[in-house]
Amino acid sequence: AGADEERYFLPKMVGMPAEICHSVTCFLTGGVLDKFPRLKVCFAHGAGTFPYVRGHLEHGLTFGRHNLHDAIETLAPGLYSGRFFCDSIVHSQEATEFLLKSMSEDMVVFGSDYPHPLGHGANRLPDGKLVSPDYKTVYSYLEASTLDKVMGTNALRLLTPIEQPAPAPPPAPSAEGVVEAEDGSATAAEESEAVPAAAADHTAPAADGA
Repeated sequence: AGADEERYFLPKMVGMPAEICHSVTCFLTGGVLDKFPRLKVCFAHGAGTFPYVRGHLEHGLTFGRHNLHDAIETLAPGLYSGRFFCDSIVHSQEATEFLLKSMSEDMVVFGSDYPHPLGHGANRLPDGKLVSPDYKTVYSYLEASTLDKVMGTNALRLLTPIEQPAPAPPPAPSAEGVVEAEDGSATAAEESEAVPAAAADHTAPAADGA
């Protein structure tokens, strides 16, 4: 079995997509996007097998033995936050169309294995060099608007940083010296200055008589 696995590249062709799926699932259920609100991420190879087992995963988390609703609540916002991308390296029209439908055509960016032999039907020249075909040929079955997203617009959104939110201004004390908190409650403002006790009690020593 081991020799056949190496002969047919099974660790790469089958194992790697499954490992990517595992990574995606851990990433989303781990709440990483919640902990880092400015983070965007893009998983290679069409997010592995994740798009194709996503329904199985969501069903199992909802109706499985442990009924992990908290995991589902973490999973869905991660997918629909506009910060989870994947590339288009799935190597077939049927898989590409399914990927664009299941993960949204707004979240898929162009990817290629070129210059490796698997690179989107790369052609080998007589001198041994590989030439990648034009992307319009590779994705000739896509509508122009979808192709524009995959080939540029989505990548631009992926690489555009999320702006740092402006810090909230500090609460201003009112005329009565009361500070209004964010929840609407009011607290007495602390005195900003205090008179040193030593200064208040200090008396100059009496001068000696002549």
